[in-house]
Amino acid sequence: MIRNSLKILLVAGALTVAMPLFAAPAREGVVKGSYINLRKENKFNSPIIGKKMRGDSYKILFEEKNWLKVSFSDGLEGWLYKTLVEQTPEKSAKPAEDKTASATPEIKKDDKKSETAKKPEEKTPKKEIKLDPKKGLEKPPAPKTKPAAIVEVSGTAEELYNEAIRLYEKKKYAQALEKNQLALQKAPQNAEILNNIGNCQFKLGRIEEALESWKNALKIAPRSGKICNNLGIAYYQLDKNKDAIEYYKKAILFEPEFPDPYYNLASVYGFTGNFADAVVNYRKFLETSPDATMKKLAEERIAYCERHLEKATSKAGEKKAN
Repeated sequence: MIRNSLKILLVAGALTVAMPLFAAPAREGVVKGSYINLRKENKFNSPIIGKKMRGDSYKILFEEKNWLKVSFSDGLEGWLYKTLVEQTPEKSAKPAEDKTASATPEIKKDDKKSETAKKPEEKTPKKEIKLDPKKGLEKPPAPKTKPAAIVEVSGTAEELYNEAIRLYEKKKYAQALEKNQLALQKAPQNAEILNNIGNCQFKLGRIEEALESWKNALKIAPRSGKICNNLGIAYYQLDKNKDAIEYYKKAILFEPEFPDPYYNLASVYGFTGNFADAVVNYRKFLETSPDATMKKLAEERIAYCERHLEKATSKAGEKKAN
């Protein structure tokens, strides 16, 4: 059995903030996540004009609070949300590698089949209410004053969303989930917020809830590769390999340049003994130029699968000879 190590990328897009523009000094930056959406305008749900992959560098033209107007080397210009990218010092030869688990494209997580997999965070048990059997249930005293009016949640959807990302990157998943849920109240039809809610639920070990959140997100953005990839991960964790394969294939169909579904699909094939298809997809993953760690891991998996294929071929030859 292969010790699978799923690389899970939990991607989020950008929300908007309306503030006056001001000129920024010449600076450069690099995309933090697996990929990021480049938007036409710095507006909520502005059209996506392109996708940029992890490590792509750009020049900052000017800044508007939480938004950056940038230009990439291929001449493409658009807006990026600051939380989803990393700015580098002026005259820096190489941007610093991002070591944190980004809510944008994507987090690395060991597969549940691996002996080294981390257990999901345990839920805090609810406090039990102890009653005095002599007194029984008593009605609470009537309030002397009128109850306070319900206060509307402060902060815009963008601000709440941004705070949720910061909390997520600090591994404060319960707090991040709360902020995302508040953001969803402000923007109930935003697929990226729903996707991040699923991310938090998954990290808290609430896989079935995450599955439902990602399904709702996919209804709003039916051709999202990142959401299909996350659904595949959830189904794989629930031992529903057939469903996992289906959604990984959809993720590849919708976003063929997104590397993670290739790796994840190969992991399922390897675990179920379909070594030939596992090798094919691991090789496709390597074509996306992954980082050194993932490249080495994929190469080790390929070697493992090929050894099993050689054994199967040898046994088949022996049976035919006999």
